[in-house]
Amino acid sequence: MKIGCFRGAEILFQDVIEGNLFTQVDRTMDLLYSKYSRGLVSYKGIYRVETFPITREAMREAVINALIHRDYAATAPIQIRVYDDRILLWNPGRLPDDWTVERLAEDHASRPYNPQIAYAFFRAGMIEGWGRGIARINSACDAAGNPRPEWRIEPGGVWLEFQYSVAYQAADGVVREGPNGAQPYPQQRESEIDSQPASRPQSGPDSPRKPQSESQPESQRNSSLQPEWEQPDSAHPDRLQPESLEAKLLVLLAEGAMAKAALSRSLGQKQVSGQLNKVVRQLVAERMIEYTLPDRPRSRLQRYRLTAKGRAAVNTAPRTATTP
Repeated sequence: MKIGCFRGAEILFQDVIEGNLFTQVDRTMDLLYSKYSRGLVSYKGIYRVETFPITREAMREAVINALIHRDYAATAPIQIRVYDDRILLWNPGRLPDDWTVERLAEDHASRPYNPQIAYAFFRAGMIEGWGRGIARINSACDAAGNPRPEWRIEPGGVWLEFQYSVAYQAADGVVREGPNGAQPYPQQRESEIDSQPASRPQSGPDSPRKPQSESQPESQRNSSLQPEWEQPDSAHPDRLQPESLEAKLLVLLAEGAMAKAALSRSLGQKQVSGQLNKVVRQLVAERMIEYTLPDRPRSRLQRYRLTAKGRAAVNTAPRTATTP
């Protein structure tokens, strides 16, 4: 099984999941909901609730369905492509000869492509064996307020496309319908614990934003959701504030790629601080800097470098931006 995070035609990072089929299910679900999907935080009474773009129940059925029905003589792996507004799952398998896409949505008997694999999953208690997998996916999407997925058949494979709901996209900052059409929507979510290292590339779909203060006026709260170099000129005439930690990091990285520990030392810190972790994550999320090893975000050899956007910000910033 192979998972990739995409922005347009560009792949940001990927993972290959190997092992026995039960391990593949567990590992795939873990990666999809810890690294590749962004949970929006809300509260029900005193309890925190995380809402993901695709409900776990529907995705679990889709992953197991792919493993049971794939053609294991094919050399290509099952592929899961994660975008900002949808998730695509491609399975190198095929439907029974007399079945169509429309037949999948109707009541049908269980006719697994690999009966013995299906029986193993049945004995493990992971499927029912009644041919209700597609109905369960649709029901889970209906209950979560998500669009029902679309199926497409092509020679050599089957596509399953999950679209994110409009409400999730608006809350997550993907699109917002306004008077001038679709526009970016400011993101707001609970900040991560500063002392924890980033467990996934923050240029992907789990990029945090600074929480807004309840005591700020509305106009200030909206602008505080943006990084300093993207706020309106009236709020920050210099665009990139020279004494900010963001500016200092960008200036340091303008001289070449550096590890987080080296950045910390250059800033005069004895060790990597929580604030430095937070700012690095935000700069990655805003595509001002990027990983030198995007496929291994937690590698001890990981370093950071400026993107074209970050380099432009440094070049246009006031020259008083200096480091200790």
